[in-house]
Amino acid sequence: MTEPNGHIPNFVVNWTITPAQALNMLLERFPAMLTLGDSREDLARLGPYYAYGVFGGYVGSRGDQGDFLKSVGKFANELAESKDPLLRDLLITAILERVAQQPGTAAKLRTYLAPYVQSMLTAVEKDWFGRTTDPAQSST
Repeated sequence: MTEPNGHIPNFVVNWTITPAQALNMLLERFPAMLTLGDSREDLARLGPYYAYGVFGGYVGSRGDQGDFLKSVGKFANELAESKDPLLRDLLITAILERVAQQPGTAAKLRTYLAPYVQSMLTAVEKDWFGRTTDPAQSST
């Protein structure tokens, strides 16, 4: 598309998610977050890194609930697919890091993750916890 002055733009505008939108995404998908002790206002004040970190710990503690882990896997896949830098960072540093602290939960969650997100989880386990994961073992 040519501008009236004859200039042809050579860039693409990429919209990014705001911290408030990231928090809303989490709370809309997992409203039970509001039963863990923090109000929506508290979570908004403390920010998405805090909220997603609480969520990651919550996921780690519910590793025995397959349906829940399946919904978390779907959410994690969507965060990664968005290619948004904030959502990707929240996924890695707040969710996957907390889940990786529980090797059993990490192995179960891995079965619901897209290959790209599985590789993120593997990197977190290796780089932060010195663990290597054999994908063949975790899919059984």
